[in-house]
Amino acid sequence: MVDHKEFFTPEMMNSYQKKMVKAMKDLCGKRSMYDVFFDFTKMSACSISNVFDKVHFEEREKLYKSIQEKYTEEEQEKFHELFALLVEALEETSTDILGELYMALEIANKDAGQFFTPYNVARLMAEMNFNEKDEQLKNGQPVVFYDPCIGGGVTLIALANIMREKGYNYQRSLRALCGDIDGNVLSMAYVQCSLLGIDAIFERKNALSNEPATDVWFTPFYALNRAKEKEAQNTLEILKEVMELLENKTSSSFTEPEQLSLF
Repeated sequence: MVDHKEFFTPEMMNSYQKKMVKAMKDLCGKRSMYDVFFDFTKMSACSISNVFDKVHFEEREKLYKSIQEKYTEEEQEKFHELFALLVEALEETSTDILGELYMALEIANKDAGQFFTPYNVARLMAEMNFNEKDEQLKNGQPVVFYDPCIGGGVTLIALANIMREKGYNYQRSLRALCGDIDGNVLSMAYVQCSLLGIDAIFERKNALSNEPATDVWFTPFYALNRAKEKEAQNTLEILKEVMELLENKTSSSFTEPEQLSLF
């Protein structure tokens, strides 16, 4: 059996991650690290989504407040600190900051065999699969990425980094459709990819059973890029249109180009 500690240990955390761990420990007390960690990611996800996604505003505002009320005003300030640290960390090094923390803190669901792909492995996969001669890129069309088990978002983050290093603006040249059965880890991926400006949809669903998604999250750059493409429609109309497509199980614009999968 492979020990995840071989890939990422607390000693390997950068200064931002260490500060984040300290802030989370300050919030623990009678709470578990698992609960604090995902309270942070879910509140952050709701905060980002509610800026522009009015379709899901009420339910996510309710979720945000239900988490917020568990903490004192002083404790709530710690969440602002955590968010600021995450933003700074991603600005300095756009890796899977939250996924690395999750594994280093040993709060992964071991019973479910939950294990996040290390960033260096995901980067190697992206380097091997990304093709600069892709006809879509030549024609000015975006590459489409699909990962049904996105976890913390490491495979998508790695691909975005490779594209940037090769001179491509991934915020315009990459579209992603991602899923995960675990809504908690999906919030990690959503937050990180939103902050990195990746155009993506995140669905909570079981890819093996092919059941309809029970929750859908759009990144800000997904909404922004669709708004640019359809200037006659406002963002709310675009999101409603996408929801109708998903509900009717109709192929969206994601399926038009050939998909790039890292698996």
